[in-house]
Amino acid sequence: MVSTTARYEFGDFTLDVGQQRLSRRETGETIPLTGKVFDTLVYLVERAEQTLDRDVLLGAIWPGVIVEENSLSQNISTLRQALGEVRGENRYILTIPRKGYRFVAKVRQLDELVAAIASDVPATSQPVRAPSRW
Repeated sequence: MVSTTARYEFGDFTLDVGQQRLSRRETGETIPLTGKVFDTLVYLVERAEQTLDRDVLLGAIWPGVIVEENSLSQNISTLRQALGEVRGENRYILTIPRKGYRFVAKVRQLDELVAAIASDVPATSQPVRAPSRW
């Protein structure tokens, strides 16, 4: 379902998929999330700015299992609390009435930033040699 090594930044948070950890960027404090709530966050973050239908989310978070829509609503509510959203604020998760949800915060994938920085560093064609001492 998700990349096992991806790391993301959004708002005040860092999401490390491989470590299954959500933390505050400034303090490093871990925000505790249950497995399905974490999976919900990862799915939303990896599809930021896309409106995700409730049925799609249910199938992605609980594949092959029939669960009530309330389970998804509870996960979203728990995420909003963990991210510090207050009612009607929508800094991170927007509810699309009768449709689903959209993750609206700007998301940066940290691995892409590292790769972009590395690709901007020119490669030398010759190995660097220490100056000779005669």
